[in-house]
Amino acid sequence: TLWNRPRDPKPFSRRRVALCSDVFAYSYLDTKYRTAPVPVNGDTLRSYVDLAEGYAAIGEDEIAEEKFRGAMSIYNGSLHSVMLLSRCLCGLGALCTRQGRFREAIEYLTKGFNSIPKPGEKEVNLAALMKGRTLGYMGQLFRQEGDDEGAVKHFASAIEIMERVVEHGEGMKGYKESQAGEILQLYYQLGKIYLEQKDWEKSIYTYKRAYQLCDQTTIHAAEIML
Repeated sequence: TLWNRPRDPKPFSRRRVALCSDVFAYSYLDTKYRTAPVPVNGDTLRSYVDLAEGYAAIGEDEIAEEKFRGAMSIYNGSLHSVMLLSRCLCGLGALCTRQGRFREAIEYLTKGFNSIPKPGEKEVNLAALMKGRTLGYMGQLFRQEGDDEGAVKHFASAIEIMERVVEHGEGMKGYKESQAGEILQLYYQLGKIYLEQKDWEKSIYTYKRAYQLCDQTTIHAAEIML
């Protein structure tokens, strides 16, 4: 099921390929490192975190939380990029938000945001994207708590950062397609708030931006047009 045969009608999505391949990383870690405190290299741990994010993306919250916590238990600050720890914390924050665990969510998101590498260090552009994504998670948290002003502020900041980095960040062109879906959702959520506030001009603008980013043959595009 992992390989793309010539007769397949279309290639697998990036998310599906990542999820399938990272299952192997998890199996490797689970069997080799469960009982022995052997250092795990950065690439292997990164695949473990990718797997956790993959499960979160398909709605398997319980498994995703287990994987995030497993990655954090293996994380060693002297060996691994702090970006991996930040991804785990922010991922847990997003899961808690989705489950209504708001107190835990803000704690994880704040810690995750504060642990993102500062400009001038390695992975600067990826760090900026992570900052934008975390602000988006915080926007969702404020939205669910009923704080629309806080949600608008965080969604707008997230969009600004992610669009700037994807468009102008060195070596980030390959991220444009995958990040477009995230930016689309931020615009869409922002548009819903403006719609409820009867701010028609801003609502129309944000919906138009979302429409430009989505596959215009999908039901999601039809929702935006309506």
